[in-house]
Amino acid sequence: MNPSDPREVSLYDCALGAIAPPQPLQISPLTFKALVSATLDLLVEQKIAATLWVKLPSWCEWQTAIARYREWVDSCEPIYLCQNEAIGDPPAQRLGDRPGAGAPGSEDPLVQWHHRHIQDQLNETSLIGDEGTILIPEKHLSPLCQIELPVGSALSREFFLIVLSPKLHVLILAYQHPSLAYSRLRDRESPPLDPQLPLLGIHCFDGETIQRVLDGLKDALTEMQCIPLSDRESDPSENESSSSEGQEVNSAQMACNALKEKWDKRFGELVTPIPDLTLLGQLTSKQIQCQEELWRQECFNTISVQALQQENQELHQSLQLKNELLHNLGQELRTPLTNMKTALTLLNSRKLKVAQSQRYRLLLQESCDRQTSLIDGLLEWVQLESHVHPKREPLRLADWIPPIVSTYQPLAQEKGVMVAYTIPNGLPPVACVGEWLKRIAIELLHNSIKFTPSGGEVWAIAKQQGDYIQLEVRDTGIGIPPQEVQKIFEPFYRGRQAIEEYPNSAGLGLTLVEQLLLHFGGSISVRAQVGKGSSFKVLLPVAHNPGRSPSP
Repeated sequence: MNPSDPREVSLYDCALGAIAPPQPLQISPLTFKALVSATLDLLVEQKIAATLWVKLPSWCEWQTAIARYREWVDSCEPIYLCQNEAIGDPPAQRLGDRPGAGAPGSEDPLVQWHHRHIQDQLNETSLIGDEGTILIPEKHLSPLCQIELPVGSALSREFFLIVLSPKLHVLILAYQHPSLAYSRLRDRESPPLDPQLPLLGIHCFDGETIQRVLDGLKDALTEMQCIPLSDRESDPSENESSSSEGQEVNSAQMACNALKEKWDKRFGELVTPIPDLTLLGQLTSKQIQCQEELWRQECFNTISVQALQQENQELHQSLQLKNELLHNLGQELRTPLTNMKTALTLLNSRKLKVAQSQRYRLLLQESCDRQTSLIDGLLEWVQLESHVHPKREPLRLADWIPPIVSTYQPLAQEKGVMVAYTIPNGLPPVACVGEWLKRIAIELLHNSIKFTPSGGEVWAIAKQQGDYIQLEVRDTGIGIPPQEVQKIFEPFYRGRQAIEEYPNSAGLGLTLVEQLLLHFGGSISVRAQVGKGSSFKVLLPVAHNPGRSPSP
């Protein structure tokens, strides 16, 4: 550092140049903010009048704290606000100016407190009682003074709060390495201290260290300009307040005039107060409390952000699935429509033979059936997604499965397939919807019969497994290739043999079965081997308060 150049003055280096230099600590921005907030809160709570040197980042939310201090602490000691507008900090000039034609609510918190105090001071300077007018002692506001820092100086990378009072001297100083700060200075958009990066901080009550820092400020004052911030244009409609504000203007102006002229008298030789252990204990407690509150808020914000990110990710995945579903639906609807259009065009041909006419009519009929199956499946799916579902009831499988198996006996006998069931009467009822249970059983039995050749067998077997009833539908049919097992529950998916033998199938049956089970807490799994058959196992939750099972 070259002391002859005010731009190179670093308060951090000045503090480390003390005879007994303080121990610098690597702290987070939250810790720095907690130190500042706790110190200002203590000044307000204990009504400690002090001279303040302030250069703080906007993320410390210091304006409101300074405003509270001026509101509640009766003090004539000045507050020096060191700001550098060129590097992106909020201009200190706005902290004292009165907004002209600005929008309501756009004032800085410090300005709002300042003008409200002026009005309250006018309303409370006198009290009219039975004995006449009683004058109330006037309350003093700490004058605000802006210190303009040289653009590009070393102080641009340092933030600090200096408290000088007969009860307590405090120094809170934060420094960020130039390699981390220069990139921010060049774009002239972000504050010089990045709130996401760690800081080198100093927190001390030592008079010699604070004296060194003030001496460094004196060296930098050669290129600084002091401006009284309490000055504002007078308003003819506010003649009553002009005298009060005039006094504040005068005090701020005097503080600025005396800054350089009487520096040695005010800041040249500090008298370090005797440490008040009670006061230091209160300050330490407040710092811990502020830091805990900030960390809780930070954790809450982090959790909220993570929850929003997860919600956005789930929403994105849901939109992708819906887009894929709509794409597949368009493809599925286009196929039967194309077949119907082709069949109708060929049926209008005059040279059409009887056999060809019958084939095209059959194609037209199959395409209509497939279209109807698609629409019916989609309507059921939409109803499931509407979240308006029937109430679940206790149902006994012994009352529901045998009638369904009996319904499919003729179809199985015609195909040469044996269908049987084993449903113990002592099984507890399951919590389900009757129509849903019927649809699940029908879909599984129908598929097993459909893909089991003549001479094969289909069984429906139920047993209890803990809090669930397992309904297994197994067959000795053609089975499922391993690469297709994970796809059979996807919408519109049909295996190669299903497409060849059953072209009218919509490919939504097993998809709806899985969705129905998920809606009342059930699940489905499948094991299959090509040429040896398949086994679908459904888990249905047991009804905890079984009543009378309704008839199927």
